[in-house]
Amino acid sequence: MLPVSGAGADKPGIATVSGVLSSLYTDVEGADRAPTEAQRAAQSDYDARLAALLQRWQALRDGDMRQVDAQLVAMGKPAIRLPAIEEIRLEGSGEAKDLP
Repeated sequence: MLPVSGAGADKPGIATVSGVLSSLYTDVEGADRAPTEAQRAAQSDYDARLAALLQRWQALRDGDMRQVDAQLVAMGKPAIRLPAIEEIRLEGSGEAKDLP
């Protein structure tokens, strides 16, 4: 199963990785200087962690989920519909609004 929250520093889940990258990008974007070496290293590390999590998700989606869907259909039940990434909109996500 793909973890949502981290199970430790060595295997953080998607929420942890996303949070770290979001904070990192906010810090870098808000600075009036180039990213530090530590920020670059953190980005590289967490980009790799994100890529690994996405690979695990694709393997789950293309493997176990297809088997579950086949079993559901064989029982006369509808298959599980996973929306395409373009269809997913997180609550509160949208255009940022500057404060007056």
